[in-house]
Amino acid sequence: MGWMGYDPHPVQDQFHRSRAKYRALIAGVRGGKSHAGMMESFIHAFHPSWRGSYGWVVAPTYPMLRDINIASALSVLQRLRPKPKFTWSKSDLILRIHDNGDSIIQFKSSEDPDMLRGVGLDWCWIDEASLMRAYVWDVLSTRLDKAWSRAWITTTPRGLDWVYEQFYLRSLQHQPDGKETKGSEFHPDFESWRFFTTQNTKAPQLVAIVEDARKRRSAEFFKQEYEASFERFTGLVYKDFDPRRHVREFEPDPAWDVWLAIDPGAKDPTAVVFASVDYEGRIWIWDEHYQPNMTIPQHADIIKQKLNGKVPFMVLIDPSAKQESLDFVNCDIPICESGLSKKRDIRAGILRFIEFIRLDKVVVHPRCENFLNEVNRYEWDDRIRKDVNQGDVPKDSFNHLMDAVRYIASMQPDPTVKKKDRKDLSYEERIAEMEHQSIEKAASETRGVRVSDDAYGHDGLEG
Repeated sequence: MGWMGYDPHPVQDQFHRSRAKYRALIAGVRGGKSHAGMMESFIHAFHPSWRGSYGWVVAPTYPMLRDINIASALSVLQRLRPKPKFTWSKSDLILRIHDNGDSIIQFKSSEDPDMLRGVGLDWCWIDEASLMRAYVWDVLSTRLDKAWSRAWITTTPRGLDWVYEQFYLRSLQHQPDGKETKGSEFHPDFESWRFFTTQNTKAPQLVAIVEDARKRRSAEFFKQEYEASFERFTGLVYKDFDPRRHVREFEPDPAWDVWLAIDPGAKDPTAVVFASVDYEGRIWIWDEHYQPNMTIPQHADIIKQKLNGKVPFMVLIDPSAKQESLDFVNCDIPICESGLSKKRDIRAGILRFIEFIRLDKVVVHPRCENFLNEVNRYEWDDRIRKDVNQGDVPKDSFNHLMDAVRYIASMQPDPTVKKKDRKDLSYEERIAEMEHQSIEKAASETRGVRVSDDAYGHDGLEG
């Protein structure tokens, strides 16, 4: 594979050498799984034995497809020597490789699985498979109807989902310690490799990043995200919350930024978290509101009383509560939910709050009795259900203030800026600045390749 400028690490090399019909590369984050998946696609597009082949690259969403898979493919083509001749059609998302009998790589999103029906495929790569529903594989597997058809998936585990049941349990399993075992439902067509993030020997800097994550993440999430372990999420969501460390009386500094988060309810309570963020980025939860069967104006009056003249830096609300949001605005509660609407993944918000807890960056006042009751009774829904990955969803109980605090954690609040350094920004400008900082942080932590629309490589023509 030297002609592709690709030197795989040992696990990637084993994956590429396999001739199993169905393969799964299951790795910790940044383990090199998606890169291996893309390079395997090019092996099929360029190898003489796959001359004129037709294959798909499938990602969970179009933005992921565009920003990760397509960008990676075009970047690889730029680096190949000798330079290949190809055509890239942005309208059809098709790479046509002219050097090998017009082999085709087409890029597809799984957002509407029924749109994946049609003619047969020679091969298919499914990236971040655990972010997709089982139905996606049900549809795609029917397209691999040729004797020579091949499919491979790359993913980080996400509970005991369809990847675990339909790939891992059926496969010859290559474990992180190098041992081989057969799954309980072994079938010779399946082979899998599970490996830690730190086994990506091409990125030794990951060792320090993983050790830092070990401090921040819960044991289950760490094993899943960095050790590619299929974890069964049970019991309390916030196991690390300890009243001895996280609950005490205090008075928030009036100079700290005040954050409000509202989870509206009708028959259920409307829950409001009142918090301040200090100069080190710690969240101090100093009050709560928790009442059912009240009108929005009544809730708004209580919120104003508890604020006692404080001007909130940010007021967040459940992004799906559009009417309630307008009603609060009409009662002079300045809702700013535009940034939150992009961060609705429950699991991601929970991860953020777990990080605050594990780093001792959250303190709760003992007057917040309902909050403390919920945090000690908020549990994972460990039922195995169709199209819901186990470990993605908590039980729908004791979750009203938990939802509210998750909204704050999802926004990753920055430390309060001291008055002399503060810029006077509108809510919209604050959201824009926070989004920009979030993007910059993500860019600094990843090694993803971005390619401009006009970068097609040697003899690449836009269709």
